[in-house]
Amino acid sequence: MKGQIGLEYIIVLILFIATVTYTFITVASFLPKYLEEVRSQRLRTEVYQVSQLLLNNPGDPVNWETGNLDINNINRVGLLVNGSDSTNVLGRTKLFSFNTLCGNGVNYQNLKSKFALDFDFSIVLNFTSLSGQSSTFTCEPTIAATGRVNVTLTRIFATESIVNGVNAIDGYGTMKINMW
Repeated sequence: MKGQIGLEYIIVLILFIATVTYTFITVASFLPKYLEEVRSQRLRTEVYQVSQLLLNNPGDPVNWETGNLDINNINRVGLLVNGSDSTNVLGRTKLFSFNTLCGNGVNYQNLKSKFALDFDFSIVLNFTSLSGQSSTFTCEPTIAATGRVNVTLTRIFATESIVNGVNAIDGYGTMKINMW
């Protein structure tokens, strides 16, 4: 019986092809979900790193907020009070300088490159002094966002100013960072 294919062989071949096809389709259906989760995890990591840089680093140079606010002379923007060993205590002068630096989208692209980000972001700083005066500063692209917001991180902070030659806590606020 040379050259004949048995019925068992045909059934096994069909089952094998069906199993391989099912496995391939199942794996292929999980791939977009997996890639989206990888992207979301990367966004969460980067948004947290940006918040850490702003809240717990004075910047480089540490007195970047003084003098001429030229983005080219600033290596890293940080809002932590100079010489502070506390975390999440931001200098009021640095907050106002940050608003000057990035308010209305000015220097947004340069700031994005200083953070070494591949994603677009917006930063909203809301803070209130102990006397009740509120301020809101926003740093976002001048062109409306085309992507959807994937990650939002909100952190709290205290503000500090020099009062009678002494650093004193004079307010509190929230930092909200959106990244897409």
